[in-house]
Amino acid sequence: MEKPSYLTFEDMQIGLEGPALTYTVTAEAVEKYALAVEHLDPLFLDDKVAAESEWGGRIAPPTGAAMFLLSPREIGGKLNPPGRVHAKQQYEFHRPTRVGDVLTARTVVVDRYIKRERKYVAMETVVVDQFGEKVVTSRGTSIWPF
Repeated sequence: MEKPSYLTFEDMQIGLEGPALTYTVTAEAVEKYALAVEHLDPLFLDDKVAAESEWGGRIAPPTGAAMFLLSPREIGGKLNPPGRVHAKQQYEFHRPTRVGDVLTARTVVVDRYIKRERKYVAMETVVVDQFGEKVVTSRGTSIWPF
């Protein structure tokens, strides 16, 4: 069995981009997410109520667009390393995600630095819908293990 190759701090250069990830938002996924986080708004769960709303149909909870798409598991054949610590996360929501939207996320390294002898990598993910319209922008920082 071949030992996996992991991304190192040195690999995580500013501008390094992961592969695009695509996901179709389904009613089932919205329901499961809304129930899991106990956000039972009828806009997420009731077709009739949602159809009569300003959105004209069901939408996902705000963090749903971000949660449906995770950061790339690998970049350039190397895996994210075990032992990363999630240090902080920030979201900017541009518009609600609708059931049926096809979302594409692209993640890029936007900063890397050492502070108090710890290695930090900041990545930004922009999620767009099938029309190229921004849905959410996420910026997360991890403490890199090696």
